[in-house]
Amino acid sequence: MFNPTRLVAVLTLLSVVAVAQQPQFTYLRFNEDLGNLTWNDAAMASNNATLGGTASFGFQRLGCSSLVAGMTSSSRCETGRSINFTGDFTIECWVRYSSTSTSTGAIYAFGSSTTGSFRCFRGGAAGVDGLLLRLPNGGDTTITGVTADTWHHVAWTYDESALEVTPFLNGVAQPAQPVTAAIDLSTWLTSTLCVGGHTSSNSWDGQIDEFRFWTEERSASDIMNLMLREIDPNVVMRLNGQ
Repeated sequence: MFNPTRLVAVLTLLSVVAVAQQPQFTYLRFNEDLGNLTWNDAAMASNNATLGGTASFGFQRLGCSSLVAGMTSSSRCETGRSINFTGDFTIECWVRYSSTSTSTGAIYAFGSSTTGSFRCFRGGAAGVDGLLLRLPNGGDTTITGVTADTWHHVAWTYDESALEVTPFLNGVAQPAQPVTAAIDLSTWLTSTLCVGGHTSSNSWDGQIDEFRFWTEERSASDIMNLMLREIDPNVVMRLNGQ
């Protein structure tokens, strides 16, 4: 017998749990084996990113390959992307750096080429085994425990309504960093985004994989659920968090 109450319940469940699962601004899977181009699978992008200097594809954390960046400032991935949004965001990726690196000072994972602006680095102000995301308005936020020769998943989420940045290591939240005013990345990133380094200092000297830049604050469960797998850009719906 037809049960309208059950039908309404099923349709309501489907409408609640179906949500988009594709990074909006940048999604670099680094799955190519050869050449110097890698595809940006983000919803807002339709362009290749370019590997420069001695950067190449190599041993991966997920998928087919990862970005391998050397120590020179030109050894990086140029996305060609300028930030064109404001408000909440999430940045996440897998990182692994070499214990035999001879680089000194701040070693850059991604960001802008302008001193004091949006950038992520280890060493220097980040300390030993730290990874610092430089943000305005008191938002500098460090992830601790990022040890050498080991793959780590790192993430930062920004909640504009709460005015705080929360760092995550391997899916586990670390203490949040309050900011004094709203962060506007569209003015803080003063050049196009580079991954594996930037144009004015030492590059990562290691590997980076699954670089994702969202225009939303991702939850802890969102980060944990997707950090161990690639996101298929052709599948933009999920059910029951899967």
